Amino acid sequence: MSKTESNRLQIHLVENSLHEKAGQSQDGLVADENPTLRKVLCKISEVEKDYDLCAEVVDGAQAIALARQCRPDLIILDLNMPVINGIDAARALKQIILTSR
Repeated sequence: MSKTESNRLQIHLVENSLHEKAGQSQDGLVADENPTLRKVLCKISEVEKDYDLCAEVVDGAQAIALARQCRPDLIILDLNMPVINGIDAARALKQIILTSR
């Protein structure tokens, strides 16, 4: 991953305490319009034994919809995504998590 790509990518971790899994891998969601960056993040997760990616999406709207469906423990959002940007998606995801408790 180039320095430009890593600087551009902002990671927001959203933990869902309702779905903690003691001793098991936790599910993750990657949202970025750049397919190369998504693949790199998926490869990293393959090495990391604590997380399994449950989904890859290209925009914030898809991230919100899929997060409602699969309830990931980890969400990685790019800030500059089409349809709904990463900041607005993070706000919506926070509300989803807070209202589901």
